[in-house]
Amino acid sequence: TLGMTVQLWTVYSCVVTNILGLGLALRGPEGSVDHAVRHMAKQNHHVLTNFSQGLFFFVASIFSFSISEYQFYVSIPIC
Repeated sequence: TLGMTVQLWTVYSCVVTNILGLGLALRGPEGSVDHAVRHMAKQNHHVLTNFSQGLFFFVASIFSFSISEYQFYVSIPIC
């Protein structure tokens, strides 16, 4: 559940950043393009961090499911 939540938050952040960043760059005052580019670069770092965390939680959930659902000697090749 945590992995799915982080991944959905990542998608939400990407969509909002692209919509608002583009609007700021196109319709903002003088110098807004530089501000939008800096903000989008910062958000890119946060999105990549969130994506890697979500991927980690997803893989951890697969490991924990395989260990809890199957016997130990069967779950090791799955992991």
